[in-house]
Order: sequence, then C-alpha cells, then structure tokens
Amino acid sequence: MRVSLLLLVFFCCNQVSAQTVLNLESGRTHYKLEPYLGVYEDKTGKVDINQISGSGISAKFIYFNNSSVNLRFSKSVIWVRIIIAKPPGGTQDEGMHPVFRRRWILSNNDPLTEETILYFRNPDPEDGSFIEARAGRSADFSKKEIHLNDFTGSFTLSQKMRDTIFIRVKSPSQLILSFNLLTEGEYAVQTAKSNMFHGILFGIFIILIIWNTILYYAVKKNIFIYYIMYIMFFGLFLFFYHGHLTEIFGFTSVNVFYLTMLTLLTFAAVFWVLLTREFLLTNKHYPSTDRLLVFLTLLAPLNLVLMFIFQKSYFAAILAVQFLIYYLIGLVLALFAARRGIYLAKYYLLALAGITVTIIISVSTRNNFLPFPWNFWTINAISFGVLWEAIILAGSVGYLFNGFMTEKEREKAKIRSQIASDLHDEVGSNLSTISLQSRIMMQESGLSQKIIGQLHNISLTASATVETIRDIVWFINPYHDRSADLYSRMKELASGMLFQFNYDFSSSQGENIFENLPDLNKRRHIYMIFKESLTNITKHSGATTVAIHLSEQENSFRMNITDDGRGFEDAKITMGEGLKNIRNRAALAGGTITIGKRNGGGTEILLEIPL
Repeated sequence: MRVSLLLLVFFCCNQVSAQTVLNLESGRTHYKLEPYLGVYEDKTGKVDINQISGSGISAKFIYFNNSSVNLRFSKSVIWVRIIIAKPPGGTQDEGMHPVFRRRWILSNNDPLTEETILYFRNPDPEDGSFIEARAGRSADFSKKEIHLNDFTGSFTLSQKMRDTIFIRVKSPSQLILSFNLLTEGEYAVQTAKSNMFHGILFGIFIILIIWNTILYYAVKKNIFIYYIMYIMFFGLFLFFYHGHLTEIFGFTSVNVFYLTMLTLLTFAAVFWVLLTREFLLTNKHYPSTDRLLVFLTLLAPLNLVLMFIFQKSYFAAILAVQFLIYYLIGLVLALFAARRGIYLAKYYLLALAGITVTIIISVSTRNNFLPFPWNFWTINAISFGVLWEAIILAGSVGYLFNGFMTEKEREKAKIRSQIASDLHDEVGSNLSTISLQSRIMMQESGLSQKIIGQLHNISLTASATVETIRDIVWFINPYHDRSADLYSRMKELASGMLFQFNYDFSSSQGENIFENLPDLNKRRHIYMIFKESLTNITKHSGATTVAIHLSEQENSFRMNITDDGRGFEDAKITMGEGLKNIRNRAALAGGTITIGKRNGGGTEILLEIPL
C-alpha cells in the first residue's frame, strides 16, 4: 500500500504523461537510466514476463523523469520497463546502426538489492522470446557472466526501431531504482575506478589498524583498542555493504547477509561510544552524560537482539537513525568539551562533523528523507565520512600517544630519581659509616698488623664503593640526562684528577657532543672508560701533559686521550683489571678502543662508538 501511495505521489509530482524513450547516440558509451524508467508494482509477486510485456499491463506503468527513484521498504515485486530507440541512420549493408551491434551491460547502482532479473529480447529476429539474466544477492554468482555485485546482465539489442527491456526487482531493504547502461569497455573503466577507490579506502583502514595496534602495545591504553575495533568493524561493514563479500564467496542468504552486516554496525556503534567516553574523559568531566553513554552502549545490542527475534527489515533503518543520534550526542559533548578547554575536543569535533554530515546524506538518501540524487557520492557517503573520521582521529590518537609516552617518561624519571635518592641516602651513607668506623678502629691500641691491614682494606673498599655509587647515582638521576651535564661532569673530573698536569680538554661540538648519543648506558660506559683512563695516567704514565679531545667523525663518537709519558705498546701490555674493564666497557657500548704508543712518546687511547 505504501509503495502504491509513493508511486501515486511520484506520478502526481512528475506529471509524466508518457514514458521517456532512451535514444541511443553515436559515440556515447554510458547512460543513467533513472529518467527513462517505467514502474509497475506487482503486489502478488506472480506476474511473469509474458504478462508484463503484454498490452494488458502496459497502461498501468507509472513513468518517471527523476535523477533517482526511491520506493523505500516494500514486500512487493517491482517491474521496471525501459524503452530504447536506435539513432537515425544505419549501415547500408545491414540496415542497422552500429550501436545495435554493441554488447551493452546493465549495472545496478544499489549494492543492497536482493534480486534483480533482466529480461531482454532474443537478438534473433525470428525469435521474439525474452532471455533472462539473474543478479542480486540471492543469485548464484557462478552462473553470472561477470562475477561482480553491480553486474546485472549483458545483451545486444534486437534489429528494431525500438527495443524494450524489463527488470524485475525485489529487496527487503529500501527499494532504490538506479541503473546504468554501459558498453563493455566503459563498464571495465568504471569497475576499475570503483575498485581503485575501495582498494585505497580499505588499504588506509588496514594501515591505521596496524599502526594503532603497534601504539597500543607501546603504551597499553584502552583508547587504542577502542579505535582499532571501531575502524575494523565499520570497515568490515562497508566491505559487506558494497558487496565485496558476495563477489568473493558467491551466494549469501539474505538473512545471513543483513544480520551479519547489522551485527558489524552494532559493534562499531558500541566501540564508538567507548571511544567517545575515553576520548572526551566523560567519566571525569561529565558523570551524568557518561551514564547516558553507558546506556547507549547497551541500546545498540538490544536493537540487534530484537532484529534477530523479529527479523524485520526496518530495524536496519532504526539502527542507522540510532547511529546518527550517537554522533549528534558526540557533537554536543565535543562542543562542551572544547569550551571546557579539553585540547583534543576540537579535533574530535572536526572528525564527528564530517561523519555526521555523510551519515545524514546516506540515511536521507536511502530513506528518501531529503531529495539527494543516488550517485557515486551518495552511495559512498559513509565511506568518505568514515575515512575522514579515521584519519582525523588517528592524528588525535597519535597526539595522545605522545602524551602517554611523556607521562610514561615522567613516571620512569620519578622512579629513577627515587632510586638515586635511596642509593645516595641509604647505601652511600652506610658505606661512608663503614669506612669511618674502620679508620676509627685502626687507631685502637693492641691490634695486630694483620687486623689493621684488614681494616685498612675495608676502609679503602668502602670509600671506592662510595665513589662508584656516586657515579651510578649521578647517571640514574633524570636531571642529568642532558648532553651538557655529562660534558660538565667529565670536565670537573679531569680538573680534579689532573690538577698536577698541564692538560687540555676540548670538544668539536662543545657541550652538545653527546646529543647524537642519547643512550644513557653508552654514556655511562664512556664516562667510566674516561675515568679509568685518567686514573691510569695519574698512577702509571709519568706524564706532564695530557690532551683530551671529544669529536664526531664519520658517524662515530670519538674520545681521544694522549699523554707525553713513558708509553707502551698495546700488544705488550700486561692486562690488569683496569685495562680489562676498559675493553669490556668499550665492547658493551658497541664500540672499539685502541691503546698504544704515541708518535713522539707517550700513550694514546682512542675510543670509537658508532652513532
């Protein structure tokens, strides 16, 4: 009844007295068929092609001259008639215009149509029967000439001044009548463009999902999981919606198809609400609104359960409207959050504005709320909206990742600072006490030389350990992570240990010499090698002059220490603990160290660590 009323309204509004004939033109390869449709509603579903092509029903067709024909939901079978006329003129040999020798392809622009059957005349002039070509979601794809969802059938026109084709359409979703007539070459071009668009679309979705999975494992925050699941379920929904699953696996029952598609959309809605709560911090800033979002999280699955129970097609429209309401609520929340000063709210608002507009366009077009044409842009409106939203939110989530990493670094710095404080206050203090008590005990009368020697060793060991702990504490402390801090500490160490020497301390890049070597462990090894080298110079070299130079050469950090002492050759060195430690530390830092006699006398130590 509703379809009949809609047909009547269309008829009154268009005031078309006769069906517009499609006149083929020479050289033209693509025709949109909406302005040329004649429509008849078969409420019984029992009318066959012989009856529909007869004179009895011919006068009952309603004619259109619209850019799109949307009949909404209907259980009726809809018959479509298209009258095609050849252009004037023809070939002298066959008396038939070249366009009639072409093979034409009829494509359906609505990806949700369940059943489409094309009827065209047998091109044999002696046989006036109709040939049938089945398409749509309920059709067996293995029997289709071209295994693509939008392909309805291909045919050649009969050798008449006019030809008529009929299309039988049935679908549980909104009945949108939108067809194209194309040559084989043009159809191949249009299919290639469509495949390229969807390849880019789903490729971007996959990249965003992989990237945010990596980010999740880096910081373990739920917002990345919610984003991943939202994009994944919405992407799968679009994959189903555009018929790619049917193209891959062939026949899919109508119930399974729609229930699967709406299940995916429901999960997308749930994870969108969870993402919104996490993104706008509603639990912290808007507790009452957060409770509303919790309720909405449960509402979408409830709608899905009702759809499973009653299996009514209009639940799909309810879910679409429900999704739109979700986005509108998100827009309002984002506006309030932006006014409250939540930094990311403005980006969230930008993302939601795009997806909301495209959903309004898509829902309005499918349900005939607004007079939008049914074309590439409206068919793919949601795809454009989700792509826009996914990219904007990906940038915002990436910004959040930087914030999480900064927070994580602060936590690490706090722990490092606490460890440094504990080492300095507890361990360092206790070792200092041990050293002091050992020296006091050495002054007691009546102690044997053996006991005094042992106490002396304890005092020396404790004092050396205190000095080592001070170095460890210095490196653990996060306030000393800058290149300039290590450079200053090395200069202070050289000043303290080489005060009796004529020494020079220089750097090719000043205090920024360690900027390209951020690894704290490598810096610590460099410092300890530096300290051990100066210790050996003061104890064993007999030198009067020392030169220390830090530089970057050939993508390597270099530390060169030379003196004018007695010197030695690397191959003839007796390996003591100090030199062993130096070599071990150079290896742990991923570098090499060379110790040898310097030209002109003395020793040269060269440490190289790749940057």
